[in-house]
Amino acid sequence: MVKDSPSIEEVLPKFLEFCGTHTLVAHNAKFDIGFIVFAMHQLKIELHKAKVYCSCKLSRKYVKGSENHKLSSLCKHFDIPLENHHRALDDTIACLRVFAKTLDGVKSNRQLKEGEILNIQDFRKANIAEAPETIQKLQEHISKQEIIDIKYKGGSYKGKFRPIKPVALLPMPAGDVLYAHCLLTDIYKSFAIKKIQEIREYVENDSK
Repeated sequence: MVKDSPSIEEVLPKFLEFCGTHTLVAHNAKFDIGFIVFAMHQLKIELHKAKVYCSCKLSRKYVKGSENHKLSSLCKHFDIPLENHHRALDDTIACLRVFAKTLDGVKSNRQLKEGEILNIQDFRKANIAEAPETIQKLQEHISKQEIIDIKYKGGSYKGKFRPIKPVALLPMPAGDVLYAHCLLTDIYKSFAIKKIQEIREYVENDSK
């Protein structure tokens, strides 16, 4: 689908020019903005002052009765059509409509609080000083596309090794995260760098 598409070096400047300083809306915004900011740092593009609303975060606070807060579930809850889920344009339109419906749950006599809004400039560059040895090791494994085991302080496998395939280090307002494919759950997840207790070479069928 993206094999012959333009590179990020070509697309990102055009996307940022299109966005300008307008307020953005995204579902699970930290994830999307994290990748955009990561690419901006890679291309040495200055972060602008745009604000971002997260329709997922807002739905958790203001939407009651939905099965969960995935975009597809919220569309079902609000009776919003979503025929081609995970296609960019369809998801964009659905996200905007979910956001509009979610705002109906916000009292009309007040504005959204500052804590409910993300600022792109808060997504700082990955801070190697935060956990230098951990980040340097992860950068090596990311570049080699290697499966590794990590022991993580949190989640269902707290304190146990889990196999992952690291994808990228992403800057986040609350600290850097590792975005990786967890082989135990077959789900792509974000792991806070400060909660990664240990890294080792991959050991098959071992979660001790």
